[in-house]
Amino acid sequence: MTTQQDPSRETVDRWAFADTVESGSPARKPGVRLGPAIGAAAAAALVVVAATVIPQIRKDPLGAARGTVPQTPTGAPAAQAPAGQAPVGQESLAPQQTPQGGGGSLTYANHAIVGPGGACCSTSGGAWTAAGTGGYPAYTGPVRTSADRNAWYEWNLGRPASGARWDQIKIRLWIPQAQAGAWVRITVTSTAGSASNVATFDVAEQEYQGWYELPATFTIGTPDRRTGSAWVKLTYLRPYTDQAAAQACADGSCDRMAAAQAEFLWS
Repeated sequence: MTTQQDPSRETVDRWAFADTVESGSPARKPGVRLGPAIGAAAAAALVVVAATVIPQIRKDPLGAARGTVPQTPTGAPAAQAPAGQAPVGQESLAPQQTPQGGGGSLTYANHAIVGPGGACCSTSGGAWTAAGTGGYPAYTGPVRTSADRNAWYEWNLGRPASGARWDQIKIRLWIPQAQAGAWVRITVTSTAGSASNVATFDVAEQEYQGWYELPATFTIGTPDRRTGSAWVKLTYLRPYTDQAAAQACADGSCDRMAAAQAEFLWS
């Protein structure tokens, strides 16, 4: 299966890292002997300096009077971060976004079923053969089958107006029990306002029966307003072949694709 769509969302934790570079300590220089008089004078000066500095250190362990602007190594005032922002040099985390309301929860309580046998919302091209049974409900509905490589069948949502959560709708296709066997391509085109998205799914009809739900949701509007629509197109890929194909397709259905009913679901 190949899918072309927005992809799927990956969370990345962001942290601010800083490299700390330690410069080497200065090389020790040979000591210089001091005479007794000079030594005594130096000792006295040290006592005076200590008497002045120690009380200040006790007031503020950082050696600066409280409330003063911190200084950079060059003596210029350090840059201050505005109130509510991270300090300069540190990355601030993005604020948490509050989910927007509207549209309600996803219930998928509304649905529309279209396809062969209905007056609305499906069309076809190429050579098809009609079958009276095999479709929805309970394999009693009408089906169309084809081995024409150029044949196609398309369903669309039509014009239902009630409901919500048009940002996430689901789509299912009914696959007949016996009439379908070939590999098919299902192409979904969905629009929302001026935006358009196309997704494709390759499916072996031989391996499924009944409702087959496409493994994705589709956007045709906002949580509380429909602004677009959705179209589902079925085309032929190739006959179904594997080790069990001869037994599984004894009636020749592995060369045929089948189109029955499509269901659109929204909240």
